[in-house]
Amino acid sequence: MTYDETYIAVMSHHLSMGYVDHPSMAMALSALSQFLAGDDGNLALRLPAIALFGGTTWLVYRIGAFLFDEQSGFYAC
Repeated sequence: MTYDETYIAVMSHHLSMGYVDHPSMAMALSALSQFLAGDDGNLALRLPAIALFGGTTWLVYRIGAFLFDEQSGFYAC
Protein backbone atom coordinates (compact mmCIF):
# COMPACT_ATOMS: atom_id res chain seq x y z
CA MET A 1 0.00 0.00 0.00
CA THR A 2 1.09 3.51 -0.71
CA TYR A 3 0.75 6.50 1.60
CA ASP A 4 -2.42 7.69 -0.15
CA GLU A 5 -4.05 4.26 0.04
CA THR A 6 -3.26 4.05 3.73
CA TYR A 7 -4.67 7.53 4.31
CA ILE A 8 -7.87 6.66 2.46
CA ALA A 9 -8.18 3.34 4.32
CA VAL A 10 -7.94 5.04 7.70
CA MET A 11 -10.07 8.07 6.89
CA SER A 12 -12.84 5.98 5.29
CA HIS A 13 -13.65 4.74 8.79
CA HIS A 14 -14.31 8.37 9.84
CA LEU A 15 -16.40 9.88 7.05
CA SER A 16 -16.67 13.65 6.88
CA MET A 17 -17.92 16.30 4.45
CA GLY A 18 -14.37 17.40 3.64
CA TYR A 19 -10.72 16.55 4.12
CA VAL A 20 -7.55 18.60 3.90
CA ASP A 21 -6.19 17.35 0.59
CA HIS A 22 -8.41 14.55 -0.69
CA PRO A 23 -11.93 14.55 -2.13
CA SER A 24 -14.72 13.23 0.07
CA MET A 25 -15.91 10.92 -2.69
CA ALA A 26 -12.70 8.86 -2.46
CA MET A 27 -13.38 8.10 1.19
CA ALA A 28 -17.07 7.44 0.59
CA LEU A 29 -16.39 5.00 -2.26
CA SER A 30 -13.75 3.24 -0.20
CA ALA A 31 -16.11 2.95 2.76
CA LEU A 32 -18.86 1.60 0.52
CA SER A 33 -16.52 -0.92 -1.07
CA GLN A 34 -15.30 -2.11 2.34
CA PHE A 35 -18.90 -2.40 3.56
CA LEU A 36 -20.00 -4.42 0.52
CA ALA A 37 -16.93 -6.68 0.61
CA GLY A 38 -17.19 -7.20 4.35
CA ASP A 39 -13.51 -6.55 5.01
CA ASP A 40 -10.87 -3.87 4.61
CA GLY A 41 -8.36 -5.83 2.54
CA ASN A 42 -6.34 -4.56 -0.38
CA LEU A 43 -8.90 -5.55 -3.01
CA ALA A 44 -11.74 -3.77 -1.22
CA LEU A 45 -9.63 -0.61 -0.98
CA ARG A 46 -8.50 -0.67 -4.61
CA LEU A 47 -11.77 -1.78 -6.22
CA PRO A 48 -13.30 1.74 -6.54
CA ALA A 49 -10.18 3.04 -8.33
CA ILE A 50 -10.13 0.02 -10.65
CA ALA A 51 -13.84 0.41 -11.47
CA LEU A 52 -13.56 4.17 -12.10
CA PHE A 53 -10.48 3.63 -14.30
CA GLY A 54 -12.38 1.09 -16.38
CA GLY A 55 -15.38 3.40 -16.68
CA THR A 56 -13.24 6.35 -17.74
CA THR A 57 -11.43 4.25 -20.35
CA TRP A 58 -14.76 3.08 -21.79
CA LEU A 59 -16.08 6.66 -21.82
CA VAL A 60 -13.03 7.96 -23.72
CA TYR A 61 -13.42 5.14 -26.24
CA ARG A 62 -17.11 5.92 -26.76
CA ILE A 63 -16.46 9.66 -27.20
CA GLY A 64 -13.73 8.96 -29.78
CA ALA A 65 -15.95 6.48 -31.59
CA PHE A 66 -18.85 8.93 -31.60
CA LEU A 67 -16.83 11.88 -32.86
CA PHE A 68 -14.74 10.00 -35.43
CA ASP A 69 -14.83 6.22 -35.80
CA GLU A 70 -14.26 2.99 -33.85
CA GLN A 71 -10.54 2.90 -34.63
CA SER A 72 -10.07 6.45 -33.36
CA GLY A 73 -11.91 5.53 -30.17
CA PHE A 74 -9.60 2.56 -29.72
CA TYR A 75 -6.47 4.68 -30.15
CA ALA A 76 -7.84 7.33 -27.80
CA CYS A 77 -7.71 4.83 -24.96
